[in-house]
Order: sequence, then structure tokens, then C-alpha cells
Amino acid sequence: MIKLSDRLNSVFDLIPEAASVADIGCDHGYLSIALVQSRKAQRVIAMDINKGPVEAATEHVKLYGLEDSILIRRSDGLDKLSDGEAEVIVICGMGGALMQRIMLKHIDMCQTAKCLVVEPQSEIADFRRFLCAESFVIEEESMCVEENKYYPIMRISYKPDDSRLKLDDAQLKYGPCLIHNKPRGLMAWINKDEAEYLRIKSELEQRIESMDETQSNPIRLRIQELEHDLETIRRAREAMGR
Repeated sequence: MIKLSDRLNSVFDLIPEAASVADIGCDHGYLSIALVQSRKAQRVIAMDINKGPVEAATEHVKLYGLEDSILIRRSDGLDKLSDGEAEVIVICGMGGALMQRIMLKHIDMCQTAKCLVVEPQSEIADFRRFLCAESFVIEEESMCVEENKYYPIMRISYKPDDSRLKLDDAQLKYGPCLIHNKPRGLMAWINKDEAEYLRIKSELEQRIESMDETQSNPIRLRIQELEHDLETIRRAREAMGR
């Protein structure tokens, strides 16, 4: 079986067995290949907006002799996917804002899928806030660390009447399932954020001493934001019993 990176392996583990999977942002096609090889998916539609990844994925799929099971398309997000064509949708390797745009553009398709597995690499709290606003419940989460960067992975589904749609600030930032399950690495992530916020806050407080009130107002506002972030960390630790 094809070898996946730690990040892609974490994504793979959250994908349920399905007749068909859409792999959005397929890059070199490794995840699509692993899904078919493992028989997690009978069929995969692998899509990427860029020509290079599409060509690389095509080459790798041919190398493994999986042309009959993996369809490759050049597509902006879900544009080239037909309604009902994929039971599960996977969107990985991009920022949360872009992922949000992709989902909103084809929100009906996302709502009718069995589930989505998503891996936002930035704007993570904002992305979770968007999921709640659009009635997508976070069913499960995992995380991995790659090159000192922390990646949360989520399996989500559309459930407009679910009580789990409301998340507090700590859950938005670090994930409700992660806080509940306390995976190895989450506390290191929290500690890293805390150290960074304290460092920036200290530097800003030193700068503000030599400024008049008008000059210092924007800095005071930033300090307030950092204090809110530190309080969020305190609440996350409290919820984890730490």
C-alpha cells in the first residue's frame, strides 16, 4: 500500500468506508490511491484546481494501475462534481477561508453528503464558527504535528437540529472533540500558543510605556485581544482537567 505522510494518514483514518469519495485538493493523488488500495472507497474522484497536481496524480494513478477506480479532474473546488456523485467529500491542504468558500459555493452538495472530512490549515476558529452557523456538527476530530505545525482534522455532517452546534471560544479554537479526548500533542499546541501570546503581550506592554494615549490605543486593543486568547487557553485547560 502507498505510504502516506503523518498528516495524510490522519486524514485517511477519519474517512469512513464509502462507495464513492471526492478528494478535493488531491495534490499528487496519494490519499485517493490509499483509499482505493485499502478498499475504504470503491471509487474516488480526485480533483485539484492546478494543472501540476492533476498531472502528477494522473501519473501516480497509472503507476498503480487504478485508472478504473480513480477519476481525475481539474476543478475549482467542487465545480466539476455532480450532485450525488460522492458519498463522502474530503477537502484538505488549504486555508479555512478557502475551504469555507468551496463549501458555500456548493452548500447543497455538502449538506446531502454522508459526511465531509476537512483539514483547515489556517483561520481554524473562524472555520469552526462557520460550520456551526451552517449547521455542520463536528462528529470527530484528530490532530497531527508536521514540521512543528499543528493540523486539526475533522469529520463533519449536516445536522441542523443537533444540540452540539453551539461551541464556546475554547472549543472553537482547539476543537470540542480534541478537548474532550485530550490527544497527545494538544497540550503542546496549547502551551506553544500561550508562550507566543505572553511574549507578544510583554513586548507590547513595554512599548506602550513610552507612548501617549492616542498612540497607544491600537496597542491597548491588541493587548486586550491577547488577554482574551489567554483566557480561552485557561478555559481549554480547565475543560481538560489540567
